[in-house]
Amino acid sequence: MGTKCAGMSGLRRLERALTVSELLVLVAVIALLIWVLGPRAFEPVRTRIRTAKCASQLMSIGVAFRLYAGDYGDLFPSALIHDDLWLTNCDETLVYAWRRLSKELGSPRFLVCPGDTRFAAVNFESMTRSNLSYFMSIDASPGVPQMLLAGDRNISSNGVQLNPGLFDPGTNCILTTTKELHRGVACLLFVDGHVTRYRSGQPSERGSSLTIATNRLAIP
Repeated sequence: MGTKCAGMSGLRRLERALTVSELLVLVAVIALLIWVLGPRAFEPVRTRIRTAKCASQLMSIGVAFRLYAGDYGDLFPSALIHDDLWLTNCDETLVYAWRRLSKELGSPRFLVCPGDTRFAAVNFESMTRSNLSYFMSIDASPGVPQMLLAGDRNISSNGVQLNPGLFDPGTNCILTTTKELHRGVACLLFVDGHVTRYRSGQPSERGSSLTIATNRLAIP
């Protein structure tokens, strides 16, 4: 009887040992896969998380715009800046326009996309164009809810990358996207506060192509 129990006990120890060995092999295989595949294996997940955070930030920016308009006669910051300033010095004027939302935003970190290589400014006073990820429409109005208001800077016009400065789309312009952010997706904020994730050639709630005639954009 004692011999039989001892044999059973030894068998259980062997089974446990085999289980631990198998677990170690599994861990080694997983570690090898991570080493071989590297960060690319997790990049799609990280991209989705960053895109979701970007969309959330733009929604907060939309709230800031509406709060500002409520205090300034139903006008957005860009409407209180003379056209000449946008035309002659768009970089500094765009920074100034975003700075006017400092009270509503609370922090300049909202103005840098989580997927961007740019860094947020320490404060609004020290902010420059290099601390911005988002363009701003200078023609958007609270009275036109479906008008494009702001969004990621990785946009292009008919496939041509937009340079920093004031972009006047004209009548035949179709916005497209570049791969600089979110693997070719651009998060776009509209006046009514909704945010869409737009990619060139893919349908969205605004159609397969985004036309923006009569809506000038200040690109950071």
